[in-house]
Amino acid sequence: MQAYIIDYRCVINTVFSLSWSFFGNFVKQNPKIFYNLSKCSIVYFIFDLHDNDIQYIFHHLSAILLSSIVIWSQNTDINYVFFMKFVEIEYSTFLLNLYYLTKYPLIKYLFASTFLYYRTYRFTNWLLIDKTKYFEFNLICSNHKLYSHTSCILIASSGIILIGLLNLMWGYMICQKLYNEFNKFHPVILRKIDLLI
Repeated sequence: MQAYIIDYRCVINTVFSLSWSFFGNFVKQNPKIFYNLSKCSIVYFIFDLHDNDIQYIFHHLSAILLSSIVIWSQNTDINYVFFMKFVEIEYSTFLLNLYYLTKYPLIKYLFASTFLYYRTYRFTNWLLIDKTKYFEFNLICSNHKLYSHTSCILIASSGIILIGLLNLMWGYMICQKLYNEFNKFHPVILRKIDLLI
């Protein structure tokens, strides 16, 4: 009988990303969910900082600061579209952790496609093109309980830029892995196609 080793970090990561992915869809009906998820995020990211790679430490520190901006904001009217950018990036995280837990190859490809779409394409597009995020930052940062207006805007802007850069770096790494996998199976696929013709 084979013993199973449970990766508790992976289980907690899966629960966190699933919670964001699921409950985030109800923010339109109840904006307080955003604040509650942000509070949970700070606890989760602090927990997950321990014994992690430097890239994840930078990601988590940015996420902690971004969450703190939301939690101590005076403004509770946060745009649903703005919030959904942070919900959408957790879709791929859930699939990545699910893959780590199950090792099903299909989930690995679903992860790669959702990562490239939500984190690389949509988040980068929002970061570079959509100017409404600065209006949202102004709303969130006005009369902030913890930060001055200027500090709050600086933290928000630099936080999303850092997360955007990490998304691009990870997206590039995913594309490299997909390319290498395709090249590994490329001759086999071509032979099978030749047999069909």
